[in-house]
Amino acid sequence: MRAEACGSVRESAVDYSIAGAPGPGAKIFDCLPHLRRRLRWSSLMRDFSKDTLTIGVAGTGAMGRGIVQVMAQAGCNVLLFDAMDGAAQKACDYVASMLTKLAEKGKLSAEQAAAMTGSMQVIGDMAGFKPCDLVIEVIVENLAVKKEFFAKLEVAVSDDCLLVTNTSSLSVTAIAAACKKPERVAGYHFFNPVPLMKVVEVIAGARTAPAVCEALMALTKRYGHAAV
Repeated sequence: MRAEACGSVRESAVDYSIAGAPGPGAKIFDCLPHLRRRLRWSSLMRDFSKDTLTIGVAGTGAMGRGIVQVMAQAGCNVLLFDAMDGAAQKACDYVASMLTKLAEKGKLSAEQAAAMTGSMQVIGDMAGFKPCDLVIEVIVENLAVKKEFFAKLEVAVSDDCLLVTNTSSLSVTAIAAACKKPERVAGYHFFNPVPLMKVVEVIAGARTAPAVCEALMALTKRYGHAAV
């Protein structure tokens, strides 16, 4: 796991106001509510190492498909969403075919492949992410687009759902600034092809709660990847 360097993003007054948090120079008393919110995640978290989780994947290109596959193989329920018509269903069908191939090679039983395929579901809009414990964003690498997406996503999910971005180059802190609860936002960067590249970066933004990163690291170990 790594945290973003202090100098990696300018935390402007605008960024803080979007996040609903005090800006630079705020007194410690102004910051206490935000510290409490970070700490409360320890009591809210489910056990990401073993509980049956519902994982949302937003963006179903090559990277998104790979993420869907490893999550299904880890025993999670997976909800697929893509703004492009038909893309999520194509991704679901593709992953199902990959699971079938694994069964044909003897790496999975037919029953396991069928159960994993049955755990995947396509949703038509972000409101379908409501039951998720975690939503992984895998959309275009554009800060403005991601911030707009996260602001809408936060409204759609439950209060204790974790929100993570697969960004490889943008600031997690800047993306999280679009949310009213930036403490539940982190970076979760996979590498292509996801099932074979068994390393995932867990990245804490400036306001990410420690328990969020701990949960991501536990989940990563669950599907056989190494969190760094």
